[in-house]
This record gives sequence, C-alpha cells and structure tokens, in this order.
Amino acid sequence: LYSSLHYKSGNCILTIYQSKPKVKVLLLSTKHTSVILCDRKSIPETIKYYNKTKFGADVVDQMARKYSVKARSFRWPLQVFYNILDLALMNAWILYRECTSTRISRKDFMFKSAKELVSEYKEIEPRILLPLVRSSQVRVKSAIVTKIEVRVF
Repeated sequence: LYSSLHYKSGNCILTIYQSKPKVKVLLLSTKHTSVILCDRKSIPETIKYYNKTKFGADVVDQMARKYSVKARSFRWPLQVFYNILDLALMNAWILYRECTSTRISRKDFMFKSAKELVSEYKEIEPRILLPLVRSSQVRVKSAIVTKIEVRVF
C-alpha cells in the first residue's frame, strides 16, 4: 500500500500509484518533469495535480454522455474513433460559440455539423437501388460456375 512507481521517457512521466489493495492508478503526464515525494505515504505530485484539476474532465465526460455519436460496437478501434469524434465535436462547438458569439445548443450544433458534412455528398448522383427481396422469395436456378483466370501484365 501507498507505493508509487515512476517511469520517464523523453518528456513523459508514467506514475503508478497504489493507495488501496488491488487498486492501481496509472497516470501519464507531459506537464511534470519530475515527481517529488516527501515520505513513503505521500501522494505523488502528478496525482495531486490530477485530483485538483479532474473536475474539467468529469464535466467533459458528462457532456459527452448526454449527446454522443457512439453506436454499439465490440470493436475497440471503433469505440476509440467514437470518443475522438465526440471530443472533436465538443471542442468545435466551444470554439464556434466563442468565435461567433452565438448561443446554439450542442445538440443543434451536432446536427448542423452532420448536415454540413453530408451536404457535399448529397449532390452526387444517387445510385439506383434494387428493391429488397426476402430470401424465401428468391428462386435460384442451377448454374454452371466456371473458373476465371486473370493475368496481370
């Protein structure tokens, strides 16, 4: 208990702090150049700084949960992409409000952004879509499948 490990690589410091059994806190910081400890039970400076400033991160997480672009997926790269998109939209909304001095809800901003991104592709000639047919309605005739060889010169 009350143990901490510190690893430094370039301008990054990784702090691993354990104050409870089976609970480790990992924190990666580029702000701190070194970690100062007074005694064995003291909390590292990086953890103290995070605890002092984590309110902003909690607010961002709460706002991102209210309106999100996330869809259910078990693939972690897709979840990371959704998180990045949520944060990018939130940052864009904040910058838009500050630069234009207009009051627009985050939900309206997200919809306007989506429409703006899609508008370019709406002008492209739409493809002819075939009607959907149930598999029970499809009749397959016997066919002969031949092997086709493709040669690249």
